[in-house]
Amino acid sequence: MTYSNFTLAKVYRQFQLKETRARLFPEVEPVTLSTWLIRSLEIAAKSVLLTEKAKSERIVSPILFEFKERHADLFEIYSGYNLYVDADNDLNGDGQPLLCDFLISFQSSYIVQAPIFSLVEAKNDSIELGLGQCIAQMLGARLYNPKEDHPIPIIYGCVTYRRRLAIFNA
Repeated sequence: MTYSNFTLAKVYRQFQLKETRARLFPEVEPVTLSTWLIRSLEIAAKSVLLTEKAKSERIVSPILFEFKERHADLFEIYSGYNLYVDADNDLNGDGQPLLCDFLISFQSSYIVQAPIFSLVEAKNDSIELGLGQCIAQMLGARLYNPKEDHPIPIIYGCVTYRRRLAIFNA
């Protein structure tokens, strides 16, 4: 099975997850966006974004690269990576492109290395499927990091849905 087969209900049942709500990053002050990012998002807002790929290119990618520009040496962004972790719990990829829209790692390399700390999915049709898939990938990252001797306490995930953005942590 692939990450994309996880619905929100399925991932909650299979991994006995419970939802809690909290304000993320309460200590973080708002930042001023660059002119480049503002213009990129204005263009995206006027664009026809029919596919998940279009959303990830026009909305998510500019935001990630703005952040990377500000913190160049802290992390690396990987696009379209297949995350193979635990076949017994269906936390595997299937070789299809864009299985994980974006992975973010503290290691900068030509290969993805632990620790992975964030995953981003761009979804069109179903926020429930997007959340289920992203949470399954987050659980995969929680298993992947310790196997690679890089456990970290929190994995962040983000799902875009139509023109909205949902951010959560595990």
